[in-house]
Amino acid sequence: MILFFAVSPDLPDKVTHGSDLPIHQLRLSVLTPEEAKSARNFQSALQKAIQPALNPSKGEFIQQKDEKVLILTAYGDSVWAEDWRWNRLQAVKQAVRG
Repeated sequence: MILFFAVSPDLPDKVTHGSDLPIHQLRLSVLTPEEAKSARNFQSALQKAIQPALNPSKGEFIQQKDEKVLILTAYGDSVWAEDWRWNRLQAVKQAVRG
């Protein structure tokens, strides 16, 4: 189980903003070997997802639904899942844009 992240007090199964930077920035020196492996796997999954977008002429890009994000689960798996903040973000967008 990945334990590095700071957990949000009001959402115990979510991490606080910015506490996942060692994963995104591959700061392997501050990660356990298990976390480092998961970080590498996440970066590979991310690269696999965006590489086709960088080469659109091949027609291999798969656009995920707007509410989907690539997440790293507590068990170190990288999967596409619905963004738990999606409804809040849409409400804010509606309030700001009108």
